[in-house]
Amino acid sequence: MNQILNQYHLTFKNVILNDGTILKTCEAPAATDSSTIALHLTSSRKFDMFDSILYDVERALANEGYQKEHSIGDTFVQIALTTVTIDEWITLPITDYKAILEEWIAFLKTPPLNFQKV
Repeated sequence: MNQILNQYHLTFKNVILNDGTILKTCEAPAATDSSTIALHLTSSRKFDMFDSILYDVERALANEGYQKEHSIGDTFVQIALTTVTIDEWITLPITDYKAILEEWIAFLKTPPLNFQKV
């Protein structure tokens, strides 16, 4: 597992529902800052939404113009030049958020794909 995921106690899993459908999830210890990150990631399992946020994170790191706020499902992200805040609850270094996001996007793109039946 990636070091950044270990640092934030995040685990990516493929869950098989009763009907055989794959559901990609992110899990973290309950009632922690990490659980806020996990909730944010699982608010959408569409990698294109996270690609859009990643694009703005990369632009912020390059000190270029970027969209400062994104909503995904029931979560809200604010991007600053050095930090990212999720749901006005947890603030983490932008480089950590970028690394987590890259891992989540790669996981979403790895078979078995989300909502695929086995």
